[in-house]
Amino acid sequence: MVTQNITPKDKRGKSIGSRHNIIPGEICVKIKEFIERFDAKEIHYSNNTTKKYLPSTLNIKLMYEMFIKINLNLNPTVKYGFFCQYFKQNFDLSFGRPQIDVCSTCEQLKIKVSDPHLNENAKRVSIAELIIHKRRASKFFKKCDEVRKLCKEQDNILGITIDYMQNLPLPHIPVQEVFYMRQLWIYEFCVHNLKTEKAVFYSYQEGEAYKGPNEVCTFLKMYIDKYIPATVNELYIFSDGCPGQNRNHTVVRFLMALASSKRLKKIEHIFPIRGHSFNVCDRDFATVKRKIRKQDRIYTHDDYIELIQQSSNTNKFSVEKVKTEEIIDYKKWWPDFYKKNVLSITSHGKKVPKAQKVTLKITDYFHFIYDSSEPGILLVHPYIDNFISERFSLAKPRQFRPDLPNIIDFKAYDQKLPINYKKMDNIKSLLCHIPADKMSFYDELMHWPITEAQEHHEEDY
Repeated sequence: MVTQNITPKDKRGKSIGSRHNIIPGEICVKIKEFIERFDAKEIHYSNNTTKKYLPSTLNIKLMYEMFIKINLNLNPTVKYGFFCQYFKQNFDLSFGRPQIDVCSTCEQLKIKVSDPHLNENAKRVSIAELIIHKRRASKFFKKCDEVRKLCKEQDNILGITIDYMQNLPLPHIPVQEVFYMRQLWIYEFCVHNLKTEKAVFYSYQEGEAYKGPNEVCTFLKMYIDKYIPATVNELYIFSDGCPGQNRNHTVVRFLMALASSKRLKKIEHIFPIRGHSFNVCDRDFATVKRKIRKQDRIYTHDDYIELIQQSSNTNKFSVEKVKTEEIIDYKKWWPDFYKKNVLSITSHGKKVPKAQKVTLKITDYFHFIYDSSEPGILLVHPYIDNFISERFSLAKPRQFRPDLPNIIDFKAYDQKLPINYKKMDNIKSLLCHIPADKMSFYDELMHWPITEAQEHHEEDY
């Protein structure tokens, strides 16, 4: 071997073979920008906000074929293997996101847009309506994020989200017959604090109370008295627009009286567009349900309370057990102080045409504002932070600052609420599956009142 005393050149990475081709950085940027164009969404009922999903109609191979079709003149050509590897290493995306509680308006407009028999003008109108609808829907979430940031920066501002959880059944046991039987429901009302990110569950069983405005107002008053410090004078409430619970005359008058009492200087109650009502409480419920799904047997109300408290590793859930005697009758209280059917302040007077007079219809508005500087006055917006507004004077003459009701004078229920006799019969038939140490709960339940139909039921036999 002849030594030439010449340092050999490093020829690594310079092979022109197809297996060793190096993809330039600008092509990688093109791939990244292409993938980011797709609409990736998260699951609203999950605490994992980083995991996102692409539509089920897509897969990596289809995306690769679309990329090549758009970029025909790339040099060097991107192989499928490289595209697939780049996707998996740089994007935490999955395909086939589950569709849950889809907005009916969105679905109808999307069908119109994709209808081949619809003319172009009608399609353009549908596209415009869909864009406006989505922008209005996104205002709820933007406002929630804005308030979350504000309340963490300022001590006098607080935001809360309220909602009812899906009813929980008792007993929850792996017996086949249970599927065909009526069960006792457990109700959970959640208040999530946007400053501390902690949630309080107001828990009670069927027969203790209903799921109506009296309960919502009572739980809000409980939460304000116990969990909101005196330094807070501005409260933002986010909730769905259920008329039987959150958006009704009773809740409006309760919040107005709360602002008039000077406990809080300003209260804003904000509702989402129907079909886009996902909120932070839904993620709390998802956390609780994951814990419950791991349990084969749940026998009592206290078992559910324990599971809710244990479902969060950071101890962010607490539970308040509610009794019948704690519910205040706000529906009976407010008519003495507030009017029901009112015209807007600008609608008063004979000079205003009848067609232009505006009557308070609570379900027509999504943003309610109560200010202690104007007791008895309600300011409403047809959409969140909309420049259009109406003002209504709800207070009766000489009743500008009514005292909030107390439990002594305005007790909502005199006794436990009757349970349907058929449901009670089904529960009795399941007692043979209940352990002895859990029977005290059901022994008490058997003494609860039942519907009057029980008398006719017994006569049939």
